[in-house]
Amino acid sequence: MRKFIILGVAKNIENQITILGDCLKAILDQRDGSKAYIYEDNSTDKTAERLEALAKSDERIIVRCERDSIKTDTEAKTWDNKPCRMERIALARNKVMEMWEKDDKEDTIVIWLDTDRVHRLDGTILNQVAQQLEGTPIEVAAGFFAYSVNHRGEMYDTYAYRSEKNALGPEIMGEAWWSQENQNKIRREVADNPLPTLQVVSACNGLAMYKSEAIRGLRFSAMPTEFIEKYYRVIWRDQKHSCSKMLQDLQENVKTHHDGVCLGRYCFGTEGMWYKNNSGYNQPIVCEWLSFHLGIRERGYKGLFIVKPWMDISGH
Repeated sequence: MRKFIILGVAKNIENQITILGDCLKAILDQRDGSKAYIYEDNSTDKTAERLEALAKSDERIIVRCERDSIKTDTEAKTWDNKPCRMERIALARNKVMEMWEKDDKEDTIVIWLDTDRVHRLDGTILNQVAQQLEGTPIEVAAGFFAYSVNHRGEMYDTYAYRSEKNALGPEIMGEAWWSQENQNKIRREVADNPLPTLQVVSACNGLAMYKSEAIRGLRFSAMPTEFIEKYYRVIWRDQKHSCSKMLQDLQENVKTHHDGVCLGRYCFGTEGMWYKNNSGYNQPIVCEWLSFHLGIRERGYKGLFIVKPWMDISGH
């Protein structure tokens, strides 16, 4: 039985530390030799000192707290010239990956956990989900995502979500992706699925589990990558893909500027995809999980699933 490795990033969560500690220990207690790695940078409250106290109380929890290590001069900026939150999160996630990869070389079950949310975890159920993942060949299942819902019973995280039916993100659709109609369409696909699992291209939901060999060496990015470019080019060429026509229409009717303001860019040459600035930024921001999960697919592992019985009712 593989040990657990928990990864997470933290900033300004001082009021969550006690709950986070309980959550980490509930997971770590399931399997001998398990560890948690938490990275914190530049919190303005007492997060750093409380995380360090937590680490001192349990040697299985490894914490790195830094100041100004994550750059503030991000490539993307808001309309009022503030740095891009997603870029900074991607960089922080990469720091945690480096911490884990340097310290541990074994084949493990890696659990990514959002530290800023209250997870009502049942350690026994989590262990059962891990056993299912362990017992399935990596070519069939490389990772599982919890079915995390908010207080209204709606899927919490649509931003990281991509599937065959909902393949396009705001980096391609622009602000239209955020419309209530589109958000409801995404949530309905998951909610209406009658099976206990739903295969996806990408998800997160604040709680994810992977076989370590599927993700070791991969990195996060909040800007379009070659993995993302290849993903969209495949959809564009595949006439049978349910999103191919929409993608072709969007790419054939590109509006590059409005009143002298650039609305996006070709990240990989004019023969490639046009990516739209979105989400209030002056660059074509992408959810950092998308490139990460497409990297798994590039390794030949397409088995990523939302596990609906693994429900995580959580909130901020």
